[in-house]
Amino acid sequence: MVATRDFGTKGVITPTPLLSGFGVAVALVIIALSATIYLTLVSNAETEDVLIDSVKAELIASSISAREIISENIELFKAINSPEDIEANWDAWIKVDAELQTLNRYINGAYIYALKEINGTYYFVFDTDSDAVDARDIFTPYELFPVHEQAFAGIPSAGIANVNDEWGSFNTGAVPLYDNKGVQVGIVATDFSDLFIERNHDTTRLYTTVLIVSTSVIMVLLLFVLFLLIRLNSRIQKRLFELANYDFVSGLPNRNYLFSYLKRIIGPLEHTKEPFAVVFFDLDNFKSVNDRAGHDKGDVLLRQIATFINAFALQSPLVRAHTLEPLSSRIGGDEFLQLLPGIATTEDATIYAQSILEAFSVHPELLEFILEFDIGLSMGISLFPSMETDYEDLIIFADVAMYHAKYAGKNNFKVYDASMGDNFEGADLIVRRSSR
Repeated sequence: MVATRDFGTKGVITPTPLLSGFGVAVALVIIALSATIYLTLVSNAETEDVLIDSVKAELIASSISAREIISENIELFKAINSPEDIEANWDAWIKVDAELQTLNRYINGAYIYALKEINGTYYFVFDTDSDAVDARDIFTPYELFPVHEQAFAGIPSAGIANVNDEWGSFNTGAVPLYDNKGVQVGIVATDFSDLFIERNHDTTRLYTTVLIVSTSVIMVLLLFVLFLLIRLNSRIQKRLFELANYDFVSGLPNRNYLFSYLKRIIGPLEHTKEPFAVVFFDLDNFKSVNDRAGHDKGDVLLRQIATFINAFALQSPLVRAHTLEPLSSRIGGDEFLQLLPGIATTEDATIYAQSILEAFSVHPELLEFILEFDIGLSMGISLFPSMETDYEDLIIFADVAMYHAKYAGKNNFKVYDASMGDNFEGADLIVRRSSR
């Protein structure tokens, strides 16, 4: 474990202008598609209304044309009350039927037929059904539909897909049939297959389905792209945060992270008085590693030191996390800094420093550097809240104590006391009072 990261300090990832613009584009596309669907449905509805009115008018006109043919033979119509009557007047019936057949072909109809009522039952008298081969196929009973009932009531009527019988579904128009004295003797009806309306319905359904499916697909794709952009943005934000707050070589939090972290937590700790120690580390003779073995070798050492001090802090029985958690950071060059919660006294700080120096001296991965380059670990320690409540001062005190340790012989430690002051001749302190 290289570092204990405080993800809460990252803040909320806010949308970039790119994502905001993309969201607006998505909204505009959805609005445009919804408007297209609505306008299409309205247009189809208006088209269907016009088509229905046109079909109804044509049905009435066709039924009137058929009625004129039958009216010229009204006595024949009145004389037919059974299949035998058709057979007795076959030649005349065939002549009228032929005229109705011609009209039916002309108007591209399905059927033209005439009905009359006999003792409460309605029968076909004329019918252009090509399957009728004799009188008994023609003169058959029929159950009326509303359009027929209105015609028998003396009202010309037409409807769309209002006849659904064993012969199919039809748009039907019917008109009353009168004799020469103006007495209603039956009705004449015309059937059109309702393909026109069905096609319009099918077209509307198909187009609506296509638009809905297209909209759904586009929505899914847009949401997927938006999801990818948000993920990408999140990764970029995370990467930018890491670049700004973590050291590239060691993987530990950097100076920027450390200072912002201390600034955030020092206020609450002033009230709770929870103690912690600031430990300032500096590698002795680190320059010799870079000069003799190269900077790559120096980076290896920095990573191993980072891993070592971080792991030691996390495993030390002296470090007791409360509000503050143990934090190790690299603050520049060969300098590291630790925040150790729970260490409140000089005695605890001394025990911790002695323990880490002992562990350092025998650490297998660090031993080669110690033997070959005489690497040492100099430490300075300051304590909160006994020494200072300002985090900058705490770091200065730890820095000053570290230089006293170096001056005393390196690979050593010192716990700060007031006699050391807040400066050290020749020391390049990372925090200066003048910088505040």
